[in-house]
Amino acid sequence: MSIPFFPSFQKFWSDTKGVVTVQMVMFSIMLFGGVGLMMDFGRAYSAHSQMQAFVDQVALAAASELDGKSDAITRATAAANAVSKSAAFIESNSGFQLSSLIFMDAAPTDTSGAYSKTQAATHATTVPEVAKYVKATAATASVSMTLLNFAMDSDSGFDSIDVVASAVAPSRTVSGGGLSPIVMCNPFEGDANTSWQE
Repeated sequence: MSIPFFPSFQKFWSDTKGVVTVQMVMFSIMLFGGVGLMMDFGRAYSAHSQMQAFVDQVALAAASELDGKSDAITRATAAANAVSKSAAFIESNSGFQLSSLIFMDAAPTDTSGAYSKTQAATHATTVPEVAKYVKATAATASVSMTLLNFAMDSDSGFDSIDVVASAVAPSRTVSGGGLSPIVMCNPFEGDANTSWQE
């Protein structure tokens, strides 16, 4: 291709030395964007995992107090609040907060065994003698976007990721006729050369 009026443009058109630079700039933008996405969503996933551990602890503490007595719900709520205040999670300055406790008289599951909001609402109870399950829900927490927010417009509305978690735990009562169960361990079990007496 010959351009008679612009001879220097022909030289520029045939020079391909800067093509790799353009490709590297484009690739770098995509690479840094991917790293930012991975780090920000990784932080959100970590926060969700911590929040799930938090509500698991709260639900188990509350469920351990559901023994069919008239003050079971009061004790379960107090246990949940105690665990909620003492849980050492560091994702945010204030830690995670307990949003709600719902007590149920039967398992909140459908016919396949999966959790069902409809069944949870159907079996919700405030009667402490029949409460057998508890659902703990954490208040929604926000994880700020650090790297992606730096690269995006602040008015885009994408400056944080909201995380929420809940857990359902059943009551576990062990009846020993008023006696505490005793568990004994035989360290020599399965050892043919050592007897229990030894």
